[in-house]
Amino acid sequence: MGHLATGGDPALPRILNETLLKAEAAQNIAVLHTPPGAAQYLAGHVDRSGLFESVGSVAGDDTIIIVMRDATEAQRMCATLLDLSEKG
Repeated sequence: MGHLATGGDPALPRILNETLLKAEAAQNIAVLHTPPGAAQYLAGHVDRSGLFESVGSVAGDDTIIIVMRDATEAQRMCATLLDLSEKG
């Protein structure tokens, strides 16, 4: 985990470890799954981290949809978030 920067949010690895259940890329969209009620909390931290240049994101109750510019960026985001969460 030490080789990955956490952007502007040093708490991001801990928050990911506690809330990220699954991250999967579907074309240029990253789909993140959390426990019920945690999606907006996690989405805010991911957005504020500045690690990724997303087109936009939408957070529901337990799912976050993040639109990236291309499939490679969506895959990179998912892999990075899983690595930071220590679940990768």
